Amino acid sequence: MNGLYGLSALKHLDLSFNMYGFLEETLGNLSELEYLDFESNIITGLLPSSLMKMTNLVHLNVQGNRLEGQFPSTLTDLSSLRLLDLSLNFLSGGIPDLDIFVELGEIEYRGFMCFALMLLSCLSR
Repeated sequence: MNGLYGLSALKHLDLSFNMYGFLEETLGNLSELEYLDFESNIITGLLPSSLMKMTNLVHLNVQGNRLEGQFPSTLTDLSSLRLLDLSLNFLSGGIPDLDIFVELGEIEYRGFMCFALMLLSCLSR
């Protein structure tokens, strides 16, 4: 993936069903990215904190990997996010500040948090 990091204007990156390893912190250098999909790979480790630099990110799908650690609370800073899929990983801990996700509007929640967030979203309408 090192060759991608010079593409700072890249908007769409889909590497689904394609790779193994871990996500490097330099991924955040793709700051113009709107669509990021790493579904069904063999990605291990943590989500890089540099993802929070991707303020234009609308679609984040890392479903079906081997990510571990705490739910990344800083994901709540991604105010453009409309689809978030963290399912089928090994994330642990609670979901931070549910209210912030409800404020995002029509976000599609998937994964271990799906039921709780959808229920809260319905109740807030």
